[in-house]
Amino acid sequence: MSEHIGKRIREHYEEFIKHNNPANIARWPIIAGLDAKVTTFDNRIIVLAIHTGNKIMFRGEGLDPTNSSIVGATSLDSTTKETVRRNLERFYNLNPFDAVFIFDADNTLPESEFERAYQKHQTALGLSPMKIFLSHKTIDKPLVNDYKETLDLLGYDTWLDTDAMTAGANPTRAIMEGIENSCATVFFITPNFTDEKWLAEEIDQSIARKREQGERFSIITLVFKEPNKPAPGVPKLLRRYIYKEPTSPLNGLREIIRALPIMPGAVHWR
Repeated sequence: MSEHIGKRIREHYEEFIKHNNPANIARWPIIAGLDAKVTTFDNRIIVLAIHTGNKIMFRGEGLDPTNSSIVGATSLDSTTKETVRRNLERFYNLNPFDAVFIFDADNTLPESEFERAYQKHQTALGLSPMKIFLSHKTIDKPLVNDYKETLDLLGYDTWLDTDAMTAGANPTRAIMEGIENSCATVFFITPNFTDEKWLAEEIDQSIARKREQGERFSIITLVFKEPNKPAPGVPKLLRRYIYKEPTSPLNGLREIIRALPIMPGAVHWR
């Protein structure tokens, strides 16, 4: 049974990749070879698809039913599914090339499970936009540099004009490409912000990207107040999105990380 379920998943996923990313199908995780470990929780079938890279050898293995202490939930439904998935990934030490497929209560596997595996593997293969675009006024560069250095240290990949734009580059084109290759734009609004026009292009491009990518792109606005200076106003086009007023640099960093659609990689020894 475990082997049969694993083969069905691989075949369906292969068709999914042929349709969505045919150029990379030969190296795509799971399709290039997998072992399937099958367990259950709350009467639902769960398959741990372990990438092996060996298309010839295939193994299916049945595991004991999973208990709530492992998955961190007492039931499995739409509100607990991602918690169950994350905890199974941690418990079985799965890597970015592996995947967890969770069946519906009627023993069918929804298309959304293949879409989620596809997004995860896009990231693992370096095919997803992962940068964080940092939008600010030049006068606020010291503040933004502090955030950039910390985010880079945590494993994120930031886009900052001084690092990303070479001499002679077209600023408008460079900004468009920077946002296109990012999964989020962080707007730093300080009392130095007095005119929306300088920001309009970056806001328009970010909103367009948000419409295209949905939950896979975040617009994050941080509003910084300073003593004895008028409070900065949030640009009109950004007011439709949630914005935060950090009480400290650490608080601002937490707000960015909480709002990002991506997470930093696994912790390893240096």
